[in-house]
Amino acid sequence: MSVSVRTVHAVVAETGPGPATVMRSAQIERVERLLAESRLAIGDIADAAGSSDATTTARAFARSCDMTPAEYPRSSRGALPHLRPEQLVWSHT
Repeated sequence: MSVSVRTVHAVVAETGPGPATVMRSAQIERVERLLAESRLAIGDIADAAGSSDATTTARAFARSCDMTPAEYPRSSRGALPHLRPEQLVWSHT
């Protein structure tokens, strides 16, 4: 069974946030996790989260989390165990 993109957008629009909002939220969650669990630079984190621009990623994170990426690891929300390097790869499916 195939479903058109238009149908997916219509269903999502009726039931909750749009696809772009869902994707941005997922990216911010990835950025948040990497900031908390790794010592990667924001550019590397942006790449790992599927963004091509570190500045845009940092600004989106700051808007979403009310703190800069540099502030996050020092906050109580960023106090999580560190990731091992093999855990830093995500599939973009």
